[in-house]
Amino acid sequence: MNNFFLWVPFLVKLSESERRALIILAVVVAFVFVLIGLLVRLLTNWMDRQGRMVDTYMSDLVAHQVIPNPLAFHRYVFRRESKTLYLGLRWLMRVVLLAFAGLLLYFYGLRGLDFHTPLTILGDLRLELAWPTETFFGIQLIADGPTITREPVVHLTIDGYVTYLAFVAAVWCLVNWMRQTLIFIARLNRSRKVAVSAFQKDLGPSKTSLDGEVKL
Repeated sequence: MNNFFLWVPFLVKLSESERRALIILAVVVAFVFVLIGLLVRLLTNWMDRQGRMVDTYMSDLVAHQVIPNPLAFHRYVFRRESKTLYLGLRWLMRVVLLAFAGLLLYFYGLRGLDFHTPLTILGDLRLELAWPTETFFGIQLIADGPTITREPVVHLTIDGYVTYLAFVAAVWCLVNWMRQTLIFIARLNRSRKVAVSAFQKDLGPSKTSLDGEVKL
C-alpha cells in the first residue's frame, strides 16, 4: 500500500493525454495476459483430453498382460500414434498438392496469368487501420480507438472464387496439420506419464485404470 502512495505525486503530474495513454496501456497489457492465459488453459485441457485416448486403447492390453512392461507400453503407443499421424498428414499433403496444382493449372494454363494475380486477390482482403498515438515518456502509445483507412475488397469473379477456395483449403490443411501434431505430442506425453504407473503393484484393492494413479 505504501508503494502505491509513492506513485501518487507522479500520477498527479501527468497530463490528461498521458493519463489516458497509461490507462489504455494497462488495459491492453491486462487483456493480453488474460487472453494468453485463457488460450493456454484451453489448449492444455484439450491436449489432456486427447492424451487420455491412450487410456482407452491401452487399458485392456495392460489388464490382460499383452503389454508386459513400461518400455513395451511406450513403444506400442509410439508405433500406433506414428502410424495415425502419418495417415492423417498423408491426406492433408494430398489436399495441399491438389489445391496448389489446381491453382497453377487455372491461372497459368487457362488464364495465361502469373502467380501475382491470386496474391493480389488475397492481399485485397486486408484491413488497414490507423491508430492515434500519444507520446508517453518518449514512447509512442495508442491513445484512442482506430479508424479504418482501407476496407477489404472481395473479388466476386471466377479468379476470386478459385483463389479463395485454394486459400481455404490451405488454411484448413494447416490447422489440421497442427491439430494432429499436437494430438501426437499429447498422447506420447500421456504414454510417458502412465507407462510406469500402469505396472506398479499395490496390495490394496485391485483397480484397473490408466489415470496416472493406476493400480493393477
